[in-house]
Amino acid sequence: MNTQDKKILKTVLILVAVMLTILGLFLNKITTPRFLSSIELKINGYVLLNTNKDGSRKDSENIFNSHDNKQWSVVINDESQREIITGLLASLKNPMKSDTKIVLLNNEVDAKLSRQLPDRDDIIAVINDDNKLSGYFKAPFDNNKMVLTYSSVFTHR
Repeated sequence: MNTQDKKILKTVLILVAVMLTILGLFLNKITTPRFLSSIELKINGYVLLNTNKDGSRKDSENIFNSHDNKQWSVVINDESQREIITGLLASLKNPMKSDTKIVLLNNEVDAKLSRQLPDRDDIIAVINDDNKLSGYFKAPFDNNKMVLTYSSVFTHR
């Protein structure tokens, strides 16, 4: 191999390395969940509660008494909503599925939620990993919008 062939090989390897870096960054960008603003969340049917104007979280009352729960909870009213949430969780990435539990609305949870939620039956409440009400989905429930919204809420808040 002469000097010119070595320079050509070095240039080709550098170009391949640059292309692979750009491809890796592109794949990372499209697979990372988006951060949705409060307005985008509202457009997608999610009402975010207890936020400051800058989007950071305010302290709010614990919905559940246990402090060792590091799971997100989705509070539902009936079996039709359970099917919607099961489909939502099936579409999410693995860590989000394992860190989410579905809770049927009962009197204890209902009393604590009723102070913060509107008086409607067509909502699905989301309780974050600090056992505080994060917000709620309102009808109509669109699975694609709910996947995007829930992954944004779960990842960034």
